[in-house]
Amino acid sequence: MDFIEIDGIKIQTEKKRIKNFNLKVSGPYGEVKLTYPYRIKKEECYDFIQSKLTWIKKQQNKYKNVKIPKPLAYETGEKLSFLGEKMNLNVELSSKRFIEIYNNQINLGVLKSDTKKEREELLYSFYRIKLYDILFPLVNKWEPIMQVKVNETRIKNMKTLWGSCNIQAHRIWLNLQLVKYDFKCIEYVVVHEMVHLLERLHSPRFYRLMDEFLPDWRTRQKLLNQKKI
Repeated sequence: MDFIEIDGIKIQTEKKRIKNFNLKVSGPYGEVKLTYPYRIKKEECYDFIQSKLTWIKKQQNKYKNVKIPKPLAYETGEKLSFLGEKMNLNVELSSKRFIEIYNNQINLGVLKSDTKKEREELLYSFYRIKLYDILFPLVNKWEPIMQVKVNETRIKNMKTLWGSCNIQAHRIWLNLQLVKYDFKCIEYVVVHEMVHLLERLHSPRFYRLMDEFLPDWRTRQKLLNQKKI
C-alpha cells in the first residue's frame, strides 16, 4: 500500500488484480482509498484522482457532521452492541473474569487490577466465540446450496472490509465487528464471500449469483452499511 496527496486530500492506494480503478470514500472520517490494476502507472493514478476531486470532496462532506462515538471505557452504564441489539454494560469486580448476558445486559466480571485494554480483550474474546457460533453453521448451510467447499473460516478485526475470501485456499475471513449486527447482515457477508469461490470479481455474473442465492441481499447490504453501531 502507498499514499498519494492531492489538494490536501490523502488517498491510500493499492495495486490489485482488477480490471479498472476502484475509488472509495468511507466513514467515519471520509477516508479515501484507490485500488488499481497492476498495468496502471502511478502517473495515471494522479490523473484519475484529479478527475474525481469534486466527487471525492462531495463524498467527504457527508462525513463532516457525523458524530464519532466516544471510545468505550468499559465501565458500568455504557451501551454495547450485540447481534443488532443495544445492551447495557454492567462491570463487576470479581475474583475471576467472566462474561454473561442476562435481561438485555452484558455482565462483565473483571479483576481489580484489569486495565481498560484487558476489559476490552475479555469482551472481544466473548464476541469472537459468539460470532464463530454463527459463522460455522452458516458456512455448513450454504456449502451444499452453492456446491462449494470452504476449507477454513477465520475471524479478525478489519478496518475497511466486512469480509474477505482467499480463493486459492478456500478460506473465508469475517470482520469481528459483525457480531454487533443482526443475523441477516452476518449471513449476507458470509454468502457474499462464498460467492467469490464461484466468481472472483464483482462481475455481472457475481451479482446474478447473489440474486439467485440471496434475493434480498441488497436490502441486507443497505442495512449493514447504514446502521450506526
